[in-house]
Amino acid sequence: DGVTLKWCGLLDETDWSTGGAGSLNTTHAWPDGSDHIVSMAAWNNKLAVFGTRSVLIYTGADDDPTNNIALEDIIPKAGCVGRDSVQAIGSDLLYLAPDGLRSLQRGIEFSTLPLTEMSTNIKDDLISDITAASDANIKATYNADEGMYIARIGAAYWYWDTKTRLEDGNLRASRWFGIGFLSTCTCADSVTYFGTEVVLGNSGIGSYSGFQDRGEEYQLIYRSTWMDLDNDNIKIPKSVFMTVITEGAYTVNLQWSFDFSDNRFTESEALPAGERTGAEWDGQTDATTADSFHEWGTAEWSGGSSVLNTLKFHMRGSGHRIQVGYTVNIDGREFSLQEMRMLSKQGKVAA
Repeated sequence: DGVTLKWCGLLDETDWSTGGAGSLNTTHAWPDGSDHIVSMAAWNNKLAVFGTRSVLIYTGADDDPTNNIALEDIIPKAGCVGRDSVQAIGSDLLYLAPDGLRSLQRGIEFSTLPLTEMSTNIKDDLISDITAASDANIKATYNADEGMYIARIGAAYWYWDTKTRLEDGNLRASRWFGIGFLSTCTCADSVTYFGTEVVLGNSGIGSYSGFQDRGEEYQLIYRSTWMDLDNDNIKIPKSVFMTVITEGAYTVNLQWSFDFSDNRFTESEALPAGERTGAEWDGQTDATTADSFHEWGTAEWSGGSSVLNTLKFHMRGSGHRIQVGYTVNIDGREFSLQEMRMLSKQGKVAA
């Protein structure tokens, strides 16, 4: 009925009437009037019950809930829009709310449960996608090895990097285009699978792996926010240095624009193809027996195949605010941006 919690008998999911089975009506617990349950999840030995507008936190559900379950906390104005969007991220829960991606976690300095929004940098686009989607069309998964939270929100596909937060507390977000999956799940072997739509007459199960999209290249696009560099003077950019790791012979297209204009300047630089190297603690061959051996066992310290490169781009133009980004076509090799540094001068308008 959307408001009743029910639990089965101890260690018997078929017994809903004896052996400790019971139920709890949440009708009067919701702070914003009538609400209904969208999703539930275990969280730090508590039970988090997500409504459309609020979240209820119960204790005692892990030990004889018939006698011990009790409402501990209520988080208003922070409801959930998709049952499958609730994902356990270590000791935290991420889920989709009407206003974006939210995190449920207890801060040491707070006596109540704070809620942290993780998507303010992409708020408008994300809310637009959430508004257009229904609960049934929202699917999500979390891959701990990759540190990624992936969500299908109606016809849109979003990715969040949970490994490191940005300076403002948000998570790095990417939007995927053309991937076309209907469902997703990460299994115990840490492989993320997708139930795909019909593509070229075929449908089936796909996995997140490699650096291609169905055997073809895909385009990586990055854009920064509009930056004023902590002052309102005119910025005259001179150059950008990009440090990247890749073994692919990719061409990187730097793009920048000024003062919220869609007109972009572009400069391109090509990366040399990386060369695979042997183990840093390399094996040797016995001159008499021709047997190969390693001083350090089995070449534990592998040289790998990625190459560190620094690219320099010359810039032009000027404006009060600047946006910098790049595009690169990924085809079979990884590409990782490590650092982007921009050198610029400040100017003033002469009257």
